[in-house]
Amino acid sequence: SRPPFAGPASLPGRGAARPGMEERLSLSSGSGSGDSEAEPPRRLPTDRYGFYLADTSRPSAVSPAVAARNQRLHTEKLGKWVEMLQNWGAYAATRRLRRRVRTGIPDAVRGRAWCCLAGVDEARAALEAQHHPAVPPGDGSLYQRLVAAISGRRDVPSEDVYSAIERDLSRTFPQHEYFSSPAAGGQAALQRVLHAYSVLDADVGYCQGMGFFTATYLIYVDEECAFYLLWQAMRRQPAPLRELYLPGMAAAAHSLSVLESLLGTAIPRVQQHLHALHIRTSAWASAWLLPCFSRNTAFPLSLRVWDSFWHEGWSIVVLVALALVKIHERRILALDTLEDVLALLRDVPATADADTVMGVAYALPVKRRQLEAALRAAASM
Repeated sequence: SRPPFAGPASLPGRGAARPGMEERLSLSSGSGSGDSEAEPPRRLPTDRYGFYLADTSRPSAVSPAVAARNQRLHTEKLGKWVEMLQNWGAYAATRRLRRRVRTGIPDAVRGRAWCCLAGVDEARAALEAQHHPAVPPGDGSLYQRLVAAISGRRDVPSEDVYSAIERDLSRTFPQHEYFSSPAAGGQAALQRVLHAYSVLDADVGYCQGMGFFTATYLIYVDEECAFYLLWQAMRRQPAPLRELYLPGMAAAAHSLSVLESLLGTAIPRVQQHLHALHIRTSAWASAWLLPCFSRNTAFPLSLRVWDSFWHEGWSIVVLVALALVKIHERRILALDTLEDVLALLRDVPATADADTVMGVAYALPVKRRQLEAALRAAASM
């Protein structure tokens, strides 16, 4: 039989900082704590994002002058974002917002900025106003009632969907302290969000990869906001992720064809080399595109991808894929076996520098309107 499913009474409060992370600006107030009553694991050193450090030796020292300069720039950048978020209507459609998104959103306001960019409040209001057969009437938000319905076994995912989600929970960011064990609380929150989505969008249900970017949201926002971020990500134009995950995944195959075509335009020598080695684009790019660089990717780069995703859509994921290939063009061309090339492409996202990759991505000779039109067409197939 299935294990107990945490009900809505244990939903974590909005904006609660994850263990070991700096305090975040919250969206609004909320209810109770979702952490298990079990004894939490012993605290180990983590990086600024909450991932356990493999090397706990002391990092190289930064000179006081450089540290002071970095802190000043960070404070200025954060101040600009706080001012924008407090006056969102005046900035929502401006080039200034685009420019600031492209240079990266400060960690302290990232969760709130994502929710504003994604239109979480509008999505929440729209879904609350609709009738959903899977959601019984009653007190609480739609998400809380949906979780209650699942907990009460009145409406649960299919056995296949349920098993797939459960199987992936412990595999999702196991080196992050919020997801490292059932006692840490993150696995339970991720379970609720993914199950809730799979019930409300039964056509998609669950697909491997969704868990990683949902977990990324949960590091920055509470689980109800993470649910709405997931809902919006799956519908974000010009190429909704939802189309990629529908049964058969035809849109995913067509999107890989778009990447293949752009590779020939932007980096033709690499495309020719890959063809000579009989390497299909799907052999290396599927693991990048479907999780939107949320899996096996340097976390700062993953965050920058999502910063831009919420403002510009899925096209940034394709541009980042091209940028990684462009950055490693010489290394790829120097390899002469299929195995060596695939091993290189498998590993490059994990060590990528976010500033470098995003800079190359935005400088590629790719016409954005044509890219978005191609992705839109692929998503409709």
